[in-house]
Amino acid sequence: MQEENVSRVVNNATDTRSEYAILAPPLFSVIIVVGCIGNTLLLYTVIRWREMRTPCNYLIANNAIADLGIVTIAAPLRIVDVYQGWVLGKPVCQLLAPTQDALAVVSIITYTLIAFERYRAVLSPFKRKLSSRSILMIILVTWVLAYLSAGLPIAMHLTVVNKAGKSYCMASFASDVSRQIYEIYLVVVFLLIPLTLQTLAYSRLVHRLTREDPLKRSFSDPRSSHKRQLKKKRLVRVTITLVVFFHICYIPRMVVMLIYEFARPSFTNNIYFKYADLVILVLFYVKHVINPLILFSISTAFRRRFPCNMSNMYNCRSSFLARALSSRRLTLTSKLIETMEKGNGENGEVIHRESML
Repeated sequence: MQEENVSRVVNNATDTRSEYAILAPPLFSVIIVVGCIGNTLLLYTVIRWREMRTPCNYLIANNAIADLGIVTIAAPLRIVDVYQGWVLGKPVCQLLAPTQDALAVVSIITYTLIAFERYRAVLSPFKRKLSSRSILMIILVTWVLAYLSAGLPIAMHLTVVNKAGKSYCMASFASDVSRQIYEIYLVVVFLLIPLTLQTLAYSRLVHRLTREDPLKRSFSDPRSSHKRQLKKKRLVRVTITLVVFFHICYIPRMVVMLIYEFARPSFTNNIYFKYADLVILVLFYVKHVINPLILFSISTAFRRRFPCNMSNMYNCRSSFLARALSSRRLTLTSKLIETMEKGNGENGEVIHRESML
């Protein structure tokens, strides 16, 4: 979240020689570059290939849009805060900071919807699939709900304050108790509950995929059974990898948010805890970068359609050469026809016979 740690970012950023000012810019720069490239390629893959436009992949594309917004809006502002503070004024502060929170919540909700969509597709394969219109309506509701539940509540408390000669976009609560209640609300509603739901869905999904029905095995073709088993194993591997990385990136963030609110200042001001806080903050942003890397490296469907990847580089190069040769052949043929039309009948006949060889 953007606002829950602005005050400690201010404390660290006021001294440009601090560990935060030294380490944050290069770390967030890597996140921006990798996140922009990965999520853009992920969106291109889903849009480019018709067979990839499934309900689950539409949700993945929606998650990529939210992640792309975070790495292009929130991450750059982290770097600017280190040196310049907030330079966009109070109206933009009240508009842009809540949008950053809404983007993070869209990603969390979409991740949970992906878990339930995969759960529904495997455990109820004969039920009617969601239509494109239905999934687009779900995505629209997700964005509206994210802003109303995460962006709007904090927008009422945002203001621009001056500290150490710089301006910062910060949330100003009436009391410490109200701020703590809001922090608990963020952790429970947007971290604890989604992680629990995802864990339950994926655990039951893995249990179902790893369970083999002996009756179906005895009456099925060995080759088709083997292919199904391989497909199940790949799906289990992708599923476990996604949920593990989600937990790794989000659980530490949840713990640190609570520590800053309820632990003693002597503990949170420790230099080692500050380094750990920076690493965990970067890890939280890594979640918005890692999804395309996981899908393109593990998922066969995405890897096969990755633009000119290492496995199909030869095919890409061959298709390029084929198109070039075809274009060259068409150019030569057109010139040949043009020469035939301009030449006399005898020469034209000779050229025609030579062109057919």
